[in-house]
Amino acid sequence: MLPSLQSCEEYLIQRFGVEEIFENFKLVERSGDFWIVPKNMNVEGEYITTGIRALRDTGIGLKPTTYFLQWLGNRITKNKLEMDKEILDRLVFDREVLTEFSGITNGYVALMYKGEVLGCGLKKNSGLVTQIPKGRAKMLKNILDDL
Repeated sequence: MLPSLQSCEEYLIQRFGVEEIFENFKLVERSGDFWIVPKNMNVEGEYITTGIRALRDTGIGLKPTTYFLQWLGNRITKNKLEMDKEILDRLVFDREVLTEFSGITNGYVALMYKGEVLGCGLKKNSGLVTQIPKGRAKMLKNILDDL
C-alpha cells in the first residue's frame, strides 16, 4: 500500500526540513512514484508523468531521487552530509563507508560535496551506503580522478 501524499510531505519536512517548498509546489502520485509539480498545475487527465520524480516507495521507506535532492539543494536543512574528498572517493569506489557520522540519523540522506548535492545515501548503524546510480557514480569517478 502506497503512502499518502500527506505522509510524503510530512516525511520530507521531518527528514530534510524542506517545509517551504509546499507553499509553491505539491506532490502528485503517478504509477507508484511521487512527483513534485507547481501547486497551480492541473494534474488531472491522461498523461504518464510531469514534473520531477521526487520519491519512490522502496518497501523499506521513501527514497528521494537524486534529481529531486539536487533540485532541493540548499533548502535541505536536515540529514545532509558534507563529504570531504576521501569519503566521496570511498563512496564512489567502494559504494559503502563503514564509519560513524554525527548529525545525521539512520535513513536516507543528501550527499553533499563543496555545498552541492551529488545524490542520495542511506545512513545505517554501520555506516553509509551510496544510493547514487552506478552510471552517475562512474561519471563522478572520472571527475574525481581529474581533481
